[in-house]
Amino acid sequence: MCSSNVDITLAASKGLDAFALNIGKDNWQIAQVAYAYAAVHLYNSHASRSSMSPFKLFLSFDMSSFPCASADDATPLQRYIGKYSGNLSSMRVNGHMLVSTFAGESCTFGSNQGLNDAWTRAVKPGGGTIPNIWFVPSFFIDPTRFPSMPVLDGAFQVSTSFT
Repeated sequence: MCSSNVDITLAASKGLDAFALNIGKDNWQIAQVAYAYAAVHLYNSHASRSSMSPFKLFLSFDMSSFPCASADDATPLQRYIGKYSGNLSSMRVNGHMLVSTFAGESCTFGSNQGLNDAWTRAVKPGGGTIPNIWFVPSFFIDPTRFPSMPVLDGAFQVSTSFT
């Protein structure tokens, strides 16, 4: 998590335009996300009066921390999305809040219909229950499966080799 406007200013000075907030299930993280959004809001209020570009944040749910076996396990994710989707400091793609994950390929959220159905229920349930998002997870699966998963708007592919 970013600790202050100094972190944001330094990142922006190096050409970065956003931070991913890697969020787990621990209750203390709720306040840290709020602090990060407040810091970005403060930075952006100064940026709007100068030539600085606005800075953004996006949520990345750490699914090695969050439980994801039952339908109710999607509730914390949906609360975060609902709370920050309208925030001007949230990064947007095609008008929708960007949301990612770390892992999550073993999540079912109570579905027995596969990974696409599980994540659709969790982050794109429809019916206006939560705002529409742009979902770009980092699932540790064969990337050839991505085209068969309409819940995905993109994917982060993590490489384990650096050649």
